[in-house]
Amino acid sequence: MKNKENKNPAESMKPVESPVDTESTVSTEAASPADVAIVTEDANLQTQPRSPDVIREEFLRHNKNCAAARYEQGKLLNEVKGQADHGEWLPWLRSVNFDERRAERLMKIATYYPNSDMLETYGQSKALALLRVSAGDRERFLKEPHLVPSKDNELESKTVLEMGVRQLDYAIRVHNGTMPQESSPVLEEGSKPKNSPDNLLEQTRSNIISLLKRKNALKDKSPYPSH
Repeated sequence: MKNKENKNPAESMKPVESPVDTESTVSTEAASPADVAIVTEDANLQTQPRSPDVIREEFLRHNKNCAAARYEQGKLLNEVKGQADHGEWLPWLRSVNFDERRAERLMKIATYYPNSDMLETYGQSKALALLRVSAGDRERFLKEPHLVPSKDNELESKTVLEMGVRQLDYAIRVHNGTMPQESSPVLEEGSKPKNSPDNLLEQTRSNIISLLKRKNALKDKSPYPSH
């Protein structure tokens, strides 16, 4: 029978050293000044604002009649105006065939809405009007029906999606408590709506009579005989 080889218990408890992988070992050597300069330059390029010419090129690429493109244009307009010096903003707008009012509307939408969903669902005019409803009330306001005046000057129930822009303005005024009492569409019994056919016909007749009187008065003052 072979004798068992006696081993020192202390030796068996020594940790086994794993082989060193020279390829995956991270170098602890200090970076050279040239490497530091390159990294710093790249970081500065990423944080520097883009030039108006670069933004113009991207802006024109988004020159499409869709909600997502107009929303992106609003973001780009905010970017340009944020870095434009005095006297540079309006010439830049003219270079992309935009007027100031149109630009301000898109900038406001891009500022107060996180994406183009409101613009796509409700259109630009409604999206701007809905900014008058507080952000905390807006979701409930969009879901609930509202009483708004119809073409016949009677109240009807509509959601925001079903309303026209004027009806939405009315609903927002009522919601915010800024609707004057005299603006109520409810009429007294027997009265006619302002834009009824009878009232429009009477107004047209009155305008024609007034124009004829003015024409005759001018004819009498003329120094030349009429033929």
